[in-house]
Order: sequence, then structure tokens, then C-alpha cells
Amino acid sequence: MSEFANTGAAAIRSKAIDFMNRVVNQVRNEAVLNLSGKVLNVDTGRLRTSVTGSAKVAASGNTVTGSVGTNVWYGVMWEETGHKAFEVVPRVAKALKIRVGTAIGYRRKTREIFAKGGIFIYRKRARIPAAAPRPFIKPAFDAAMGFIEQLHAEYYGSVFKKGKGGIVIKVRGDDGRIETKTIPWS
Repeated sequence: MSEFANTGAAAIRSKAIDFMNRVVNQVRNEAVLNLSGKVLNVDTGRLRTSVTGSAKVAASGNTVTGSVGTNVWYGVMWEETGHKAFEVVPRVAKALKIRVGTAIGYRRKTREIFAKGGIFIYRKRARIPAAAPRPFIKPAFDAAMGFIEQLHAEYYGSVFKKGKGGIVIKVRGDDGRIETKTIPWS
């Protein structure tokens, strides 16, 4: 029998889902801030708008899980691995046309990004240097820990007084290992 099958358990379950939704939204918002120039600069905004979060109840009914992620392939690349150096060659044309020395601007009234100045150079190939990973979700989770602990005390401080356990949070670390942190019941 699940923990939520008892009398009054529906209220606790509802509170747990609400708690997880607020945690997920906080981590998602921190990740979006990281993609607004803190960790990665914005080019088109596609990665920033692709960051989503959700809270789900497990089939057993006594576990609420939250997740924050992206479905854009290069988001996973920046979060976990970075990329190796590679070379770009033209597919159809004889050379690559590369703008050098440009100034990027933004017109607020028309919401338009523009480039001005600079010259074009032509190359048969261009070498893109290797880049280290620049995680934006894991630091967002770390930045939100204070909020999570405060919210936890607000939600569960009066519900669970004693006993073992608490909220168990698992995050994949930079080295690929799963890090576990338990916030004990108040």
C-alpha cells in the first residue's frame, strides 16, 4: 500500500506535487538566466527557449520526480561534453564566406539584430577550436538549493516532525557520477 493511500494523504500528495513544480520552475528559471550570458551567450535564443521542466508522480504513487532539461542536441553537448576541434568546408560553393570585424547591434523598436561594418574573407576551410563543457542546468540547481531548502521548510515543516529520511535529490555531476543530497524533514 502506498504512503499516499492513507486518509489525508491526498493533501500531502498535492502538496508534494506543488512543491516539486515550484522547485522545477526555480531551477528552470536559473538555467534560462545562465543561458542569457552568464554561461553561454545568446545567438538565436533557441537553446534558451527549449529549457523545460516537469514534475511527475511515479506509478507506485509515493514518489514525485522533477526534471529540467532541453531537447536541443547542442544543449546536451554544452552541458556534458563540450566539443572537439573540427574543420568546416563548403558543401556547394568553392569557398566559405566569413564576415570579420563586425559590430552586432539590436534595434529595440523593431526587435531586430543587425551586423554593421567589417569585411568578408573567403576561405577553402575553417578550423573550429575545441571547447570545454559549459554546464548551465547543474549550476542552476546548485544556485537554487537555498530556495529549495527554504521552500522545503515552508511546505513540510509542520507536516513531518520526526522520523528518518527527507527529500532525496540526485544530480549527475560533472564527472558523470550521481551526487545525492538529502534534505531532512524539519
